[in-house]
Amino acid sequence: MKIAYFVENYKRGGVDTFIKNLTSKKISNDIFYLIYNKNNPGINYIKKKSVNIRYLHYSIFSWDKLFNKKMNYISLFICKTIYSILFPLTFCYQIFRLVVFFKKNNFDKLMVINGGYPGGDICLAATIAWLQINPKNKPWINFHNFALKKYKFFLLDFYKNQIDKIISSSIMGFISVSKICTLSIKSRKYLKKNKLFTIYNGHYFDRNNKKYSIKKNFDLPQNSKILLMLAEYDLRKGHEYIIKAMEKIIASKKNVFLFIYGYGDKSLIEGLVLKSPSNKNIFLNDFEENSASLISGCDLMVIPSQQYESFGYTAIEAMSLKKVVVATNSGGLPEVIDDKSTGYLVSKNKPNLFAKKILYLLDNSTTLKKMANKSYLTYKKRFTNVQMIKNYNNLIKHNRIK
Repeated sequence: MKIAYFVENYKRGGVDTFIKNLTSKKISNDIFYLIYNKNNPGINYIKKKSVNIRYLHYSIFSWDKLFNKKMNYISLFICKTIYSILFPLTFCYQIFRLVVFFKKNNFDKLMVINGGYPGGDICLAATIAWLQINPKNKPWINFHNFALKKYKFFLLDFYKNQIDKIISSSIMGFISVSKICTLSIKSRKYLKKNKLFTIYNGHYFDRNNKKYSIKKNFDLPQNSKILLMLAEYDLRKGHEYIIKAMEKIIASKKNVFLFIYGYGDKSLIEGLVLKSPSNKNIFLNDFEENSASLISGCDLMVIPSQQYESFGYTAIEAMSLKKVVVATNSGGLPEVIDDKSTGYLVSKNKPNLFAKKILYLLDNSTTLKKMANKSYLTYKKRFTNVQMIKNYNNLIKHNRIK
């Protein structure tokens, strides 16, 4: 069977990691293809980590590519206005191009992988184009962030709702990474009756990664305690919150250091750090691909997300290496972390309590070790890449998880 995964992506991030894990192990004799946009920034990373998959790229005009470039507010507003007017024409063009593409390649099954919903226009176009070629085998839509309730531009919102009507009858259903994220699709009024499935993200680490010591590379004392945050430089990820928590922490323990690694523009976060009394204990770094070594060298993982945290992938990365996570109770995080058992969950408006939980664990090594062991067992039971791959294979091939 020829199974195709279709993606449109213009940012490095969670979708790349998901595809890497989904294609990390061969468990069947099916032939898998990844169909990706030619300028996808994560494709080289995926190719290095994946097995049992073939690659095909497309090059089709996309407004989403334009919107992912840096623009000031006026330029963005003008582009969005033009987009909302021309959308029907460009969308029909995308469908036409993809009908030709699918006819040429003759796949048996399709899953469209989208960052959110509605997400990328080309992903929606692929879903509709597929039905023109293979109406008996409807595709699945996989999405990784909360569904958007409505667009600010009235005309665009109208168009996307009309597309929802077509999508609703064109697919088998939707799959997402947490129950709360999956249910968000019901905020789209024409998609309330579609089949919904949740498949938790799975994870594995390449054990051949090079060793990297945070303490050694930053010349820190051996008795230092390392907090690690792996997140895009975006305020919704809780940078301001964790800075406030750090102020409380260093008032009690001077040897605690926070290391943040991620994509994006650090300038706004740098400004917040410089104004904080904890600035000498906070280090902002660019994205580091070797996250296994970073996690291995930390004492605690922190996830201070404030909104739109659909799953919390870094939590299971930490759990796989027997590390305890202190996180906010945002989005899908309560589905991953068992409060007071495998980690701590704190309200997203209580940074001082967040700090207290961290200090408690750093002062109580026995509790920390017990929770670390429980977190690893939870990972093995619920969040391995093999479990995830099997679930997706069953869903795509047989329209069921088990």
